[in-house]
Formats: sequence, C-alpha cells, structure tokens
Amino acid sequence: MILPINAERPVRVLQITDCHLGAESSETLLGLNVEASFVDVLEHALVREETPDLILVTGDIAGDPCAQAYQRFVYHLEKAFPEVPYVCIPGNHDVPTTMAAVFPEHSIPKVVELGDWLILLLDSTIPNKEHGDLSAQELDFVQKTLMHNPDKRAIICMHHQPVAVGCEWIDQYKVASAAQFKALLSEFDNVELVLWGHVHQAFETEVEGVRYMASPSTCIQFKPNSADFALDRLMPGYRWFELDNRGQLSTRIERINQRDYPIDYSSNGY
Repeated sequence: MILPINAERPVRVLQITDCHLGAESSETLLGLNVEASFVDVLEHALVREETPDLILVTGDIAGDPCAQAYQRFVYHLEKAFPEVPYVCIPGNHDVPTTMAAVFPEHSIPKVVELGDWLILLLDSTIPNKEHGDLSAQELDFVQKTLMHNPDKRAIICMHHQPVAVGCEWIDQYKVASAAQFKALLSEFDNVELVLWGHVHQAFETEVEGVRYMASPSTCIQFKPNSADFALDRLMPGYRWFELDNRGQLSTRIERINQRDYPIDYSSNGY
C-alpha cells in the first residue's frame, strides 16, 4: 500500500490498540464499558490532533472476536475519521479470518509506504495461545523487505512485545522468537522503531540503536513494573507520531481527560 503524503510537513500517524470490543455495545471489561472508552479516545484525538495520514491499529480490536465487534469498530473509526486510511493487525484475542471478512482491505497489507518511510505489519499471533511468535515466514518477510528498501526508514509493528516491559505476569507472553528477530534487525541500519500493543501501557527503550515502544490501550491500563496482574489508574489513550523526510521520528502519548469509569481496580485478572 502506497499512501500519498504532503511533502511540506511531517507524516502523521495515529496508533490505537487493544480496544477489546464485545458482541454488544454494553460490553464491559472489569467494569469499564470498552466501547464508550474507545469512542472517548477517538473523540479526544479528533479534537486534539491534526488529521492523520494513517491510523495504525495494533491488535486486540475485539475481546469477543465476532463480526459485530469488528463492525462496530469500523463504524466508530470511520465516523470519527471518514477520509483517513487505516490498517489493522490481529492480537491474541482477535480472529484474523473474521477481521478479514469484515474489513478485508484493511487487514494486514504487510507494508505501508509513506514517502521516505515504510511500516511493516507483522502477525505475531498463534491460534488459541496468549503468547506471541514470529514465524520463519514473517522473519523472512522482514529481511527481504528491509534488504530491498535500503533508502527507506522502517517502523516494524506487531501485537506482542518483543522485549520484556517489566511486568512478569505479561512478559511470559512476549514474542518467543525475539532473539532471532533482534539478531535480524542488527543486520540493517534503516530500522528506526519497533512498535506493539498487548501490554496496555506506555513503554519505551532502545536496543542497539533501535527504539522499542508500547502504547496505552483504549480501555483498561495495566500497572507498569508489576509482578502480578494489576490495573493502573491512568486514563485510556493513544500514541501519536510525526515522521519527517530526514528520517526523524517524534512521538507522544495522549490520554483522554479524567473520567470516573466504574473500573474494578481490585481485580486479579481479566
């Protein structure tokens, strides 16, 4: 997918992740109406940001992966940003075939080209498993794409974390082939960022010159640096990127204004 850009300004990308929508609009997750918080996040971005060039959705669109959940996701996203292209990768709670049936043109196009930038979209899911992995086919795709585009700056996206974020309970579900993935990236000097969802929290680190980032969920937030499951009291949010034609990337986290959501913060799981 090649998207037109305005060369007079940086490319704008909005990342949203881990919406966990259900079969009904009344569905809740630990007391939080996930559809209401998703709409709150979209409305915040609509007011706060300039129109993005791309919306990047990094998995767990659905908590109950039925067609109705994906249809309502499309309805709310396209209502808020009717002219903006978007791409979606699956999370461990999604069913890729159901996603593709609802929005086939938006499900894993693999590569998005935005001027001097490439966004590579990987599927780190394993059917019926919580943890992630990158297959030999996915790793081969990364290698060939980077090899054939040495003049492009690359962002690599997946759902699961390829590095530990410091939460023992969820780090057991990270990408199993993370060592092979990082070894592969060391062969190239045009990878700027590895980006994911899954962990419901903001996270940033750098490994061998590559930035690694996770982003908040549009619903509940997991407490950072927790050995066991714990919820944070931070509000739902998104991540915003601006990519310039000199290979520079800037990013920030945005969260909605404080809401009195009826979240069960005492829960020990979800």
